[in-house]
Amino acid sequence: MPPARRLPPIFFIQAANDYSAAPTAALAAARKAAGKPVQSAIYPAFGVNAEEGHLLEKSGFALWGDDVRRFLESRL
Repeated sequence: MPPARRLPPIFFIQAANDYSAAPTAALAAARKAAGKPVQSAIYPAFGVNAEEGHLLEKSGFALWGDDVRRFLESRL
C-alpha cells in the first residue's frame, strides 16, 4: 500500500470589496467539509472599487503578508 499523501494546506484571501467574496467562502467551506487543511480571510476593502479590491494579492502585501507568513510557518 502506498504511503498516505499529505494534503497541502491552502490559504484563501480576498478583499471585502473584490468583485465577490463568495469564491473564498465556498472553496474554504468545501475544503473544510472534505477534511482538508484550509484557512481563509476576507480583508477590509482595498482601494476604492472592485477592480482595486481584486488586486489585493498583488498590491496588498502590507495587509496579508504577516498572516500568510504565520500560516506558512505553522505548516513547515
